[in-house]
Amino acid sequence: MNMKSVVINHPLRKITYLKEEPSLEGKLERTALADYRKAHDQVWEMKTRFEKEHALVLLTIIQLHDLEDERTDLADTLVFYKETIDFDNSNLIADLEVNVQIELRDYHLQVQHLHRRMITFYDKIACLEKEYIDIADTYYSYEKPIDPLNFKVLDPVFYHHTDMAVDVGTLEKDLEDFLAKMTEVYHQLDDYFQTYSDFYSAYSTALHKTTHLIKSAQILSPLWRVED
Repeated sequence: MNMKSVVINHPLRKITYLKEEPSLEGKLERTALADYRKAHDQVWEMKTRFEKEHALVLLTIIQLHDLEDERTDLADTLVFYKETIDFDNSNLIADLEVNVQIELRDYHLQVQHLHRRMITFYDKIACLEKEYIDIADTYYSYEKPIDPLNFKVLDPVFYHHTDMAVDVGTLEKDLEDFLAKMTEVYHQLDDYFQTYSDFYSAYSTALHKTTHLIKSAQILSPLWRVED
């Protein structure tokens, strides 16, 4: 019996097994092997989707860090103002030089602007959240569409191996490698979930700190409040 090597250069992984030559495969075998290749398509789509969404979250984390760095600088500046200016002075406006009053006004506007940007930053999160929920529902919350612990596509071939043209030994080895790759993709999903959870928590903390900053900065408001 002559055997030939079947090699399919799939983007997920190279599929390789041996097969009789000439091949006398039946419909059952052809269908199972075609579904096996399609399963690679499905896992490849999962992999690329998880990687894409994970990358988007990581990029958004960088943007959040930029906002947080700005908030930290503004918070440190407020501490400096409180240490150098007596805000309990009832005659503060008269005692402060005009350029200092302008500086404080500009500072307060920066704090307000940061607060608005931090709130509207949630628009970015809303887009990420929509994908996160869909991925969680599809691959985690309910029965997995494809599961390395319950993959039965090739079972007809193995159950009737004496009637198959494919060499089940090499096919079984290839299947083991495929299931390992699928498990690796699900680990990528776990990493994505953890990154998203950490990011969402970080945003909540950042928003709370920014809200606290704008409340603290209200100590400056009497400097430009117009009295009736």
